[in-house]
Amino acid sequence: MSRQVIVYNGDDGFCNVVIPSEECVLSDADIVAKDVPVAEYAMIDHTALPTSLFRNAWKYNHSSSAVDVDLASAKEICKKRLEEKYLQTRSENQEITALAEMRGESPSLKDNPAVPYSTITAATTVAELEALL
Repeated sequence: MSRQVIVYNGDDGFCNVVIPSEECVLSDADIVAKDVPVAEYAMIDHTALPTSLFRNAWKYNHSSSAVDVDLASAKEICKKRLEEKYLQTRSENQEITALAEMRGESPSLKDNPAVPYSTITAATTVAELEALL
């Protein structure tokens, strides 16, 4: 069964999603009156939402009643995730090196490519950013 969700932009300009409970006895109008603080909103099928990979970059477009991914915000999210991954792997490699030195062995380090900032900046679609993650 198809589930409807309510989408609208919050004060920060990004999309908020209201997911009514299947057990909710309120009408759609009552849910909107209770939970949606703006006049511009839409009820859409939950399958029409973009991939959640860039959830914090979603923007509701009232003229098309669609939720889109803001590319500039998605690029920042992509940079942050890749930087976090780089730093995590770097930390793990430092631990691996310390343990290997302690044991008198050669460390077997994890591959840790640099964050591809120029590729992220040059991306023109969300799919290009998804491929980097």
